Parts: sequence; C-alpha cells; structure tokens
Amino acid sequence: MRPLACLLLASCAAPVVEPERLTLHHLDYVSEVVFDASVLPWQRKESGWAFADWTYATGDSFRFSLVPSPNAKPWTLRAGQLDGFAGECDRWNRVITIDEDNGRGAWNLVLLHELGHAIGLEHTPGTLMDANTTMPCIDRTTVDAACDLRGCAERRATCNE
Repeated sequence: MRPLACLLLASCAAPVVEPERLTLHHLDYVSEVVFDASVLPWQRKESGWAFADWTYATGDSFRFSLVPSPNAKPWTLRAGQLDGFAGECDRWNRVITIDEDNGRGAWNLVLLHELGHAIGLEHTPGTLMDANTTMPCIDRTTVDAACDLRGCAERRATCNE
C-alpha cells in the first residue's frame, strides 16, 4: 500500500518490488528454498522439476524461489541418510531431507511428496501424499487438497488421469 502522502501528491513513484519477493505471499513459509551442500547437481535439476510441477498444478499459485529474500526464513533442502525413510519434512525447522540413496526419478517423486507436507498436507491413501506413494506426479485429489487448504488460481493435476 502506498503512503498517504503519495496518494495526495502525484509526484511519488510506484514502489519497486523485486520479482523473487512476489512469490507465494499467502504461503510465505514455503516460498524459498536453499540447497544444502549435500545436494548433487542432478538432484538440484530434479528438484526444479518438482517445483515446476507444483507451480503448474496450482495455476501459478504456489511458487518456489531458489533465491532467499531477507524477509523470510528459507527452507533447506538436503540429502542425507534416513534409515528406511525416503524423505522427511520438518516443518518446525523448515528442512526437507531426501534420502541420498534415492536414485534419479525417485528424488523427484519423494520431493513432490515432501513439498506437499511443507504446504501442509498430511498422508492420504492412494494419492501422491500416500505414505508409500509411487506416484511421480501430482494427482487431482492432492491438488484439490492443497488448493482447499491454501487457495489456488487454478487446479491442474500433472498426472495423465
């Protein structure tokens, strides 16, 4: 909102807003992600696909920026040993850990699922959010749950349903 003085005087310039700060205002706890040094280049690439899937599925409503702004505490994405779990989302500390033993393709699937937890979704049988999911895309039920929880411009599953 512009200051009252600017509304009364025609000489005030419009405020300049950096693009990375425009993303995900209603989900600012998920908007920014930094990669831990443990994340390999191919894992970073697959992470980009997971971020893009969520952006597409929600009609551009959920965006993930890899450049943290000073206004929000970013999420950290890291690879690690999880002893039997494929991934873990720690909402309190804003850390997503993907088991480093996940191969190509599995990394993207696990990150899609963990990003669902970061948004606020719980486990739902038969969907991407199933605790034992093998779904490499965002299904309609998951998109609807995310949009019901946070609001979306559009709802598009990334699965061929």
